[in-house]
Amino acid sequence: MSEILSENQYGEWDDFVREAKGGTIFHTTLYLRPLAKELQVHVLRDDDGRIQAGMAVTPSRFLGTRAARRPFAVAYNGPLVREDESLSLVDRNSAEKKLVLALLAQSPAMGMYDYILPPEYTDVMPFLWNGFESSIGYTYQIAPAPAEQLEAEMSKNHRKNLRRARKKIKEINGTIETNGDPAEFHEMLRELAMEDEFRLGCDERTFVPWLKSLCEADAATLYVCRDGDGQALIGNVAVHDWRCAYAVVGGVRGGRLTGKEGYLHRLVLERMIQDAHNRNLTFDFEGSVLPGVEPYFRRWGGKCVPKYRVIKIGTCWTYAAWALHRYLTRHRTKKWFLE
Repeated sequence: MSEILSENQYGEWDDFVREAKGGTIFHTTLYLRPLAKELQVHVLRDDDGRIQAGMAVTPSRFLGTRAARRPFAVAYNGPLVREDESLSLVDRNSAEKKLVLALLAQSPAMGMYDYILPPEYTDVMPFLWNGFESSIGYTYQIAPAPAEQLEAEMSKNHRKNLRRARKKIKEINGTIETNGDPAEFHEMLRELAMEDEFRLGCDERTFVPWLKSLCEADAATLYVCRDGDGQALIGNVAVHDWRCAYAVVGGVRGGRLTGKEGYLHRLVLERMIQDAHNRNLTFDFEGSVLPGVEPYFRRWGGKCVPKYRVIKIGTCWTYAAWALHRYLTRHRTKKWFLE
């Protein structure tokens, strides 16, 4: 039985997400409602009325069409299913396929569907059978472990830079606080966006209430590194659920991550990892495959974890616009990248 949930049923959905295979905070209405202009939660129920599968869809305009895509600071989206551990492996796989196929058949009419699946979802055949294209991305994760083991897994140069950073923060009488001001942090994000010439994707009127609501629900922490005069130099947001803490967005005063800011950024991330492990959570860098970013994440000594992205485009014009976008951002380089 398929159903679109009303707002007063969103608590039931969020409870399901905690139990679902690969469910994350990014799938919850707690996280999505302040960010998305429109939210639809589609579910499938069994004969007893329990949610067995579903997806939170956040429609928006993209490339001239109505698209199901991720809002700002959302790492994962798309279908979730309840996994029955009492079944054999073949029956679990078959049940998952059946539920995902049923969900896709109930999808709202869109010109584009763009989902990044949690790493637990490695079977994308139901998507391929329905005209989706798949690609693979990566993230780095650091599971809880003794501090000595974590440091041993880092690169030698990274350990050296962390020691320099600890000296640097003492020299400037710096501190790292965990109750930063969202409005001040958004200004840091705006400066970074202007410096690097990218669109921020979330204005202050949306960002500040969203981050405040997550912090009040103990689902997010805003880390800010300040100098001895109280000036904010570095900021970073970690959101966390019942399995992982995720580094979702970071900013820097003046938009330049150089000099002491570059060193201090390491200390902020180190504190974020420590706090995640104190909660017995895996830390997820909420990955990047960009050549300039990936080596930095890798040097922390995390595990490289693959994740699938699946996309379906309904019109030839939108497909052409998407193909041009991909070509300009990925395929036109004439040099081979060497680290």
